[in-house]
Amino acid sequence: MECFIIIREMKVREILCKSAIVKCGFPGGGWAINPYVGCAHNCLLGTVTDPYQPLEEGYRITRSILEALVNIPNPISILTKSDLILRDIDLLKKISNIDVNFTINTLDEKWKSLVEPNSPSINRRLKAIEELKRENIKVYVMMGPYFPFFTDAKKLFEEFKKLGISEIHTESFNTIGGTWTDIEKVLKEYYPEILPKMKEIFFNYNKYYDFYSEVEREIQNLAQKHGFSVNIYFGIGHKKANLSST
Repeated sequence: MECFIIIREMKVREILCKSAIVKCGFPGGGWAINPYVGCAHNCLLGTVTDPYQPLEEGYRITRSILEALVNIPNPISILTKSDLILRDIDLLKKISNIDVNFTINTLDEKWKSLVEPNSPSINRRLKAIEELKRENIKVYVMMGPYFPFFTDAKKLFEEFKKLGISEIHTESFNTIGGTWTDIEKVLKEYYPEILPKMKEIFFNYNKYYDFYSEVEREIQNLAQKHGFSVNIYFGIGHKKANLSST
């Protein structure tokens, strides 16, 4: 039986999943469980669906999955933008080998609200990290995709240092798959002066290479300064950079 719900102009359909576990397409990933297909955060970009998107508050599918994994010895990583994860602290504390990865690639709330309109604010994410750290839960940060003009590594690293973050992942913006079209619309309406500059960086190979090479060097220096371990996936297809700073 299928059920249809409309949430903020988004159609939600309930289906019976044939296989919950799939091979993870993210670099360095193993196997993934996506409790939802698509995301009600209405992000214009993303690598996987968010297990703590707004629907989870009612459906509690992610919580059910964690309950099933409590006694499984395999390492578990959760990637999210949502402080709803705080609801499940009791379960997270029962899983011996787990880490939570929060996506934070900007401190600009306006930009966040335009490209991730239904996701929690950056401030709420930072507070959620603080709470998880208080509960001795391992937390990392996904600082991606890394945007020209809107991702400020220096300021972000300073915030992450305050929170006691030890490991950071980042990736370049991937123009493959149509995500650029949505970003272009946002830039055209709200940042017309930035649009031609960003378009040149993303679609001129030399500009693209120069920009991300410079960012990579900056991240290396910042990682060394603050004592972070970093994993960088810059380039077409998110190829991993030759970088490991501790």
